[in-house]
Amino acid sequence: MESVNYFVDNFPKLTAVGNLRNWKFIDYYDCNSVNFYKSESELSELKRRSKTNNWNINYDMETLPGV
Repeated sequence: MESVNYFVDNFPKLTAVGNLRNWKFIDYYDCNSVNFYKSESELSELKRRSKTNNWNINYDMETLPGV
């Protein structure tokens, strides 16, 4: 999540992060985390922050269009 937050905070024109299920240590997808698929996860909080700030970022994109 540290990397995801870095990208979101430092690249204002970012529109997609990719399929975060493949990234390591994202608590929402980590079956060993107490926040596994819960709204208290860091990813859920980031998605709420994105919505509040009107950021149009896709956190679940499988592949880039045209690739």
